[in-house]
Amino acid sequence: MLAHSIILLGLALFSITGFAADEKQFTLGSSFSPPLTTVEQTGMLDQIIKTAFSRLGLSASVVKLPSQRALSNANRGIDDGDILRVKGINKRYPNLVPIPEKMMDFQFVAFTHRNDIKIQDWASLKPYQIGLITGWKILENNTEGFRVTKVENATHLFNLLAKKRVDLVLYERLEGLALLKTLKMDNIIMLEPPLAQREMFTYLHKKHAQLAEQLAVVIREMKQDGSYQHLKEVAFDAFLPAAYRDAQ
Repeated sequence: MLAHSIILLGLALFSITGFAADEKQFTLGSSFSPPLTTVEQTGMLDQIIKTAFSRLGLSASVVKLPSQRALSNANRGIDDGDILRVKGINKRYPNLVPIPEKMMDFQFVAFTHRNDIKIQDWASLKPYQIGLITGWKILENNTEGFRVTKVENATHLFNLLAKKRVDLVLYERLEGLALLKTLKMDNIIMLEPPLAQREMFTYLHKKHAQLAEQLAVVIREMKQDGSYQHLKEVAFDAFLPAAYRDAQ
């Protein structure tokens, strides 16, 4: 009986850590900018994902890609997942499986160089020339039929705004504030209120579906033991203006 129990325990442990023996390093695509992800993988999400995988005896890295390509690569299994997407994206991309623990909330906001624009909702954007990043589905879906210019990354997006080729751009609040600081765009303002707030999740390709619940447990533990908060604060201190470090 004891020997049988030991064998079962060994199989259970293998189900968690055995991936390392026959899987390459896990890769998750990301199009995000600081403080969420960086090329050096020092961003909040970089560090949380790497730590979560490491607690299961696995290795993970984040690959910087354009938004649409990151989503497509994850859905096709070219990469092992997508680091952050809105809840329910798997309805449109059925090969993706969410890690069932929220990673964070996103606030989608508008940034502008003009001081005469006031917005309340998606419909109030229609009179303006809008910039957004290709592959950000919530933004694409809610501006369908509007005058929209799409670009591949956040730097190009805010350069459009700085050159006044668009009236406003739509982006995530924290990343936008950090980017304004990095690019020294003091003449750009963020409009209130946010257009939407959504729960965001990490997604894995379905071939790794058995890992999703295990990683959810680990992420919950990280939130409880303070390591999630610590990694967030380190990233925010490095990239966000002081007034916004505790914004999430």
